[in-house]
Amino acid sequence: MTDTLGTGAFGVVKLALNKNTGVKRALKTLEKKKIPHEEKQNMFCEVNILRKLDHPNIVKLYELYEDKKNYYLLMEYYI
Repeated sequence: MTDTLGTGAFGVVKLALNKNTGVKRALKTLEKKKIPHEEKQNMFCEVNILRKLDHPNIVKLYELYEDKKNYYLLMEYYI
């Protein structure tokens, strides 16, 4: 990962680069401790909707990962 693309209330978005293909993606890291418990269900609903959408005017969500501290959303990168 290299450049920070933006920051928000729950985390940060960084530029990620696939070492094998050179494809750029945006990686949004959301800190679990910053997301209110009652908002987690809404977040997962939104993620599920984004995964299914395929529209040129809506950013594409490719993957969702998590570890003990964070959620990671791998998304389409726009210049």
